Amino acid sequence: MNSVGATRNSSPSSVMPDTHSARRKRKSDVAADNRAKPKVPHMDAITEPVPSSFLPSLMAIKQGFYLDSPNELVKFYQFCTTLDAKDPLGALMDILQLRLVGPFEVLHLGISSSVEPGRYVLCHRYFHDPPELVTLLTGPNNLHYGYFRYKHYLHTYLTLCRDTPTEKPAVVVKTEPSNGGELNLVAPTLFAAVKSVLSKKPTASAEVLLKKLCNFAKQNNIILDETGRGMTHSTPYAFLEKSERRARCVCPTLNGMGLVVKLREGDIGYRPLSVTDSKLSALLKAVATAQTEESQLAKLEAVDQLITYAQFACDEGDYGQSLELGLSLLAFRTKDIKPNQVTVFNSRIKHLLSVGYELAGCPEFSHVVREHMNDRRVDPIGMPWNSK
Repeated sequence: MNSVGATRNSSPSSVMPDTHSARRKRKSDVAADNRAKPKVPHMDAITEPVPSSFLPSLMAIKQGFYLDSPNELVKFYQFCTTLDAKDPLGALMDILQLRLVGPFEVLHLGISSSVEPGRYVLCHRYFHDPPELVTLLTGPNNLHYGYFRYKHYLHTYLTLCRDTPTEKPAVVVKTEPSNGGELNLVAPTLFAAVKSVLSKKPTASAEVLLKKLCNFAKQNNIILDETGRGMTHSTPYAFLEKSERRARCVCPTLNGMGLVVKLREGDIGYRPLSVTDSKLSALLKAVATAQTEESQLAKLEAVDQLITYAQFACDEGDYGQSLELGLSLLAFRTKDIKPNQVTVFNSRIKHLLSVGYELAGCPEFSHVVREHMNDRRVDPIGMPWNSK
């Protein structure tokens, strides 16, 4: 898989702990990288106040999904009502085979009552989805697009993706479970993402819908630019966003998004794994493809050794290693491996990420992981329609 994160230094093939801070990406290095990289637009482009009628539903979304919704969520729902007032959730089905789900269903139902924290975190949560991902659009074969909550692990500082539960999402990602847990950057906003998808559909109906989208965006002062501010349109958005994120990452992860960790004084917060991504993938594949239980238990020893080292790292304040390993275990699966072959990692993912997120100051993500690993599904559950 192509990772967005920084490349690790080469390491011995043996699984040994590495406690040398020289191998960390120093805080000063991250800051220097950030100054050198172009900036890309993020999710706060729409500043017009949300109609008060939507505020109770947005609070329900915040409570149920741990998602602080950007204003564009309501705007996009309003756009879909102009396409099909009776069924805005299905307004994109005929042309794009995409259905609005999750937070959009809450908006559509007009849920206004108090929601138990985290009630919806399993709704449309697919097999490999990290806690940062909240699904917004679903398609055939478990294709889904979502917000990645993009600035996590920084305490006050990534399927939109968020990096902290309290951060507004900053990117839209696409993922197809048939490709394992790899996340692909699509656009900085949902409007720009749908525009990108429509632009690749060479049909008359797609052209008509694209025109409607552009007109709505113009009328509502919505930016559809898929590139960075000041960049030419020939520069792909994904390239710019990957460049900016790579500058903040301390390491790659198997989901392709990399890991962002706020390093405290003395570079405390992260230490690298003692294995490369390729070596880690080989270890995980050996476990998943073991022919007998005895063989699998034997091959798990190397993975469990890494987990032990991650626990030591957490004890010394370097919780980033636990997050790195847990996210990579969650994303791992090659095309020749079936989902049931990697469920052996569920309890390990649960431990690594729940501890890592708690130490990172993200208890909501810790809750999401625990719920997900207790009920990890290829075909996720939908919204509880009786929740109103």
